[in-house]
Amino acid sequence: MREKITNFNNIYNNHANNHTRRSSSNDVDIITTAHTEYRPYHGSAFTMILSWEFLRKYPK
Repeated sequence: MREKITNFNNIYNNHANNHTRRSSSNDVDIITTAHTEYRPYHGSAFTMILSWEFLRKYPK
């Protein structure tokens, strides 16, 4: 579980911090892009979105 959430979070952060992203993009756009990128590399869709949303708001 931790590895999957970490992998998705890395993809999300990569897109969220990308300086070339469109100014009109929002969190939903970034999450959609992260889902699209996650699937081919990990062989399945990311299904732990609620856990990820909870964990990303709280520092370690």
